Amino acid sequence: RAARFEPAWVHLWAFAVGEAFEAPSAWLLSAGDMRRPLLLSHRELPALAAAPADGARLETGEPPAAETLAKQWLWERLARPRAWHVTLQPSPPTPLWLPCWIGYSAGDHTRIHVLSGLSGEALPQLKPVVLNAFKRAACAQWRCEKLFERE
Repeated sequence: RAARFEPAWVHLWAFAVGEAFEAPSAWLLSAGDMRRPLLLSHRELPALAAAPADGARLETGEPPAAETLAKQWLWERLARPRAWHVTLQPSPPTPLWLPCWIGYSAGDHTRIHVLSGLSGEALPQLKPVVLNAFKRAACAQWRCEKLFERE
C-alpha cells in the first residue's frame, strides 16, 4: 500500500544458530533497537559484510548485549518448539548489511513500510531500527540531539 519505495541497507548482527560443534544451520539477525530478531534459515550468510555503495545505509550501532540476545532467543525457541535442541553458538557476531525496501504511504500521517530485499516479505521487526536510524541521521545533520532526549 505504499506510494513509493527506495532501496536501503540495514546494518545488523548475525549470530550462528545450530547444534553444538556443527556448522550453523541458521542465523539470528539482531540489532540493539530490535525487540525480536529475524531468523534467517540459510546455512550460509549472504556476502554482505562490506558497506554497500548504493541506496540508503541505515546504521544500527553495536551488537545487542548477550543478555538481550539470550532473552530474544528464548522467545524464538518458545515460538518454534520443535527446534528446542538448537542453540546459539558461542562465536562472535558477524556484521551483515541486509537489503530491504523502505516504502512510504501518505495520508493523515506518513507511514513507513519495510520489505525484505531477499524475500519481499514485510519486516515489522525492522521498523524501530529504521526509524531510529533516520532519527540518528537527522540529529547528525541538524545537530538536534536534545530534541530526542528522553526524560
